[in-house]
Amino acid sequence: FPHGRGLGRACDFAWRVGLPVTDVLVCVNYLSLVAALPLALLGRSKLIYYCLETDLKDKVNIAIETSVCRRLSAVVLIPEENRARLLQSRLGSRCSIHVVPNVPYIRTDVAARGRLRDYVAARLHQRDLTIVLYSGVYYSYTRLEQIVTSSSAWPSTTCLVLMLAGTYPATLCDAVRASQNRAIIVPPVGTGELYDWIADADIGLLPYEDEDDINVRYCAPQKLFDYVACGVPFIGSRRPSIEAVVEE
Repeated sequence: FPHGRGLGRACDFAWRVGLPVTDVLVCVNYLSLVAALPLALLGRSKLIYYCLETDLKDKVNIAIETSVCRRLSAVVLIPEENRARLLQSRLGSRCSIHVVPNVPYIRTDVAARGRLRDYVAARLHQRDLTIVLYSGVYYSYTRLEQIVTSSSAWPSTTCLVLMLAGTYPATLCDAVRASQNRAIIVPPVGTGELYDWIADADIGLLPYEDEDDINVRYCAPQKLFDYVACGVPFIGSRRPSIEAVVEE
């Protein structure tokens, strides 16, 4: 049930195809988990919560604190090792917790083709720049406005490049304009080009600053693994998963 629509949809599915005789039901979000619960009970199937939701702050807590968790055989998280430990302490032996890491097993060798460097040089009419890169989606807890403002104290040969997907506020645009080309915003590139562009950076940024947000405290950002895959050193907030990758 990739798009759980509640119990009615699950029952309708079961009615059309006949009660599925299966050993395992895998649900990728909380709604589908609730919808699949009666089918798991009727078919005596194992029920696995394979968390692909982006906002797990409330969903996992709901699953743990309600009767749903009593029927769970396993919870699978990507790649939240710290949250897995938290779940394990709360669930005890009621179900198993698994983590699927998304860091590459073998380093992805990327030949720097100069795409990002050429793009920045053309924008700023300056070559041989040290590129500090933030690649990803804008969130308030990344404090990008403050980082842009601070970049005015960096050496003149250093440029902060924000490769942003999605939307971002006018306050960030104002800060970038006021930086006098110490910081620029560039459009995101496709998946096929992403590693080529990241590999061109000199330093990556992983700012995650919000002590009250569980998704920040236990984050394991995708860009962390992108930087590792491309061999780019990075500066990051002191979060358990980020520190673990640095140390290991």
